[in-house]
Amino acid sequence: MAWTCPRCAFPIADEMVRRCPVCATDRPTPGNVVDGARRDVKMEAHLRAIGLWHRVEGAIGAGVVLVGVVAIVGGIGGLGGKVGAGEAIVIGVLALFLLACAAAYFMLGHYLARYYNGARLTAGVLVGLGTLTTMINGVMVVFSTRDPAAIAMAVLTPLPGLAWSLAQMWALFNDRAGAICTAEYRALVARSPGVKVPLARSPFLWVPFAVIALWLGVGAMVTSALWRLFTH
Repeated sequence: MAWTCPRCAFPIADEMVRRCPVCATDRPTPGNVVDGARRDVKMEAHLRAIGLWHRVEGAIGAGVVLVGVVAIVGGIGGLGGKVGAGEAIVIGVLALFLLACAAAYFMLGHYLARYYNGARLTAGVLVGLGTLTTMINGVMVVFSTRDPAAIAMAVLTPLPGLAWSLAQMWALFNDRAGAICTAEYRALVARSPGVKVPLARSPFLWVPFAVIALWLGVGAMVTSALWRLFTH
């Protein structure tokens, strides 16, 4: 009976083959239920959710860069036909750099969702740097103005983002995540492919979805109100 490698998805037609010839993963067996009981599926779900959003952001970033290049070259903003060689080179180099960054962010999410420790640490450092930058900007605003409203906005506005960043840092840097992002644990996952990871239950998946839905709903209501205001 043919089987498929649970790690690399390589199809194997010979049922006598007990190990994948590509990645050397053992063939799944009913005994793998014991391995599945040893897995920390809740923390796996958190890592997969964070990795998913990294991939979404990377794909969106690449799309925005491509649309921007097409818009500039095609003449949006009156630049069409007036872009010189120097400007074209700058645009091309900048576009390649941004596409590389988007691709790297996408691959970071790809490997994070597959429990690679380097991806976990890199993602955590990036989140930490973003958190530090937000805090520095807030402090600079507080010390650069005496307007109570501006100070209140500088302190209160970043709080949801800071809370979210701290939650991600917890998920990426705690001991359970470190135990998952090892070669031994990846082998454990490969030996128990039937285990379901409850991705939809992770707040790292549904909280961003809820925020996006909320913003889309608010945007739709504002757009509808403006449309009625200017058409009646």
